[in-house]
Amino acid sequence: MAYSAPRFTIKLKKILIGGAAVFPNLISKIHGILPGVETVVVYGSTEAEPISHIKGTEFMDFHSINGLEKGLFVGNSDRATEIVIIPMEYRVGQSFSPITTPDMAGEICVSGSHVLQGYIDNPEAEKINKIWEGKKCWHRTGDAGYISNTGGLFLLGRCKQIIIYQNKTYYPFLVEYFMQNLPEIICGTLLIKDEKLLAIVQPHSDGHLLETENIISQRIPEAKILFRKKIPMDPRHHSKIDYDLLKKII
Repeated sequence: MAYSAPRFTIKLKKILIGGAAVFPNLISKIHGILPGVETVVVYGSTEAEPISHIKGTEFMDFHSINGLEKGLFVGNSDRATEIVIIPMEYRVGQSFSPITTPDMAGEICVSGSHVLQGYIDNPEAEKINKIWEGKKCWHRTGDAGYISNTGGLFLLGRCKQIIIYQNKTYYPFLVEYFMQNLPEIICGTLLIKDEKLLAIVQPHSDGHLLETENIISQRIPEAKILFRKKIPMDPRHHSKIDYDLLKKII
């Protein structure tokens, strides 16, 4: 007697997307493939999930008007999460003085009952990543961003990847989103090596890239452009650029 596998009908209603940077073009692709499905962009970290979230339609509507010039808008804080911004130059042991001015960039810190307060057998990580204000624990996300005057949270990328070169500040999210939206480019980023600003770009092919090179040069004239067949990604997510490895191989 032949076995007939049971058939299941699954109706997908909602997709929550996070774990790495989510850009508008990804949400647009998902809506194109699954037009009836609701999407939610979730911002969080291993130690604090979620931090904020925003509906995919609202996310795309905002960025269709504003692009990424203001940063990556990831909605308002989750009801379980308290968010503050501390100065980029904050060092361990300094007094905890969050930035109160809207739209001023710094490091994102979060607190809440779901926020991890420590690490197993790793006091050094706790010292670096946790700030205690009395009995209240704040987790340093390592992400740069700011809170707008309407309470929205904007991401600018990892703090340690921010580049200041010739009195200009380059935020990784803004640069990488610009790169990946060029028609012949898979991904790209900026690095400093030997005191030189380098634009590292992975094209779809080895074809004619003069127009792409001209566009990048107009946007970032100080950078030397290097095309590479493969930009290494982190082994854990395979969705984030492995900056340390990239710097070693260029």
